[in-house]
Amino acid sequence: MRTSAFVFLSAFTLLSTAGCAQMEDMFGGSSSTQAQQPLTQRNTMSVASLTPQEMMGKNVVTESGQKIGEVEDVLLRNRSNRASHVVVGAGGFLGIGERNVALDVDKLRWSGDRNALVAMNMTRDQIANLPEYRYDGSMVSLNRSRHMKQ
Repeated sequence: MRTSAFVFLSAFTLLSTAGCAQMEDMFGGSSSTQAQQPLTQRNTMSVASLTPQEMMGKNVVTESGQKIGEVEDVLLRNRSNRASHVVVGAGGFLGIGERNVALDVDKLRWSGDRNALVAMNMTRDQIANLPEYRYDGSMVSLNRSRHMKQ
């Protein structure tokens, strides 16, 4: 009887710990050792190694590993297929209150280990306080161009 109770309690503890880690990840926290290590110039590379199409849908994180959001759109310089900015949904909670902000690709780095773009020298709050991006036709939108062709 004691063995059964011990096994049950051990399994319950293990499952609830894993659930907490998943919840922490879902809400932008991080419990892994990798996420606790700051991202620097040394362990990231230029985003020029990615095509604009490859940037779509990627997570964007701060140097400390906090998730900001996902790339919703990539803005191109004069139809050159060279990314100028990425549009990221930021500042909300579970998608509520989120708004699009544009981040200059020159201020981003690529982390292959985390499969994410890294906003260098910016905090989550600084990004959330950026002005909302409004499409004005001055740049080519990869996402809008894709929807127009279909």
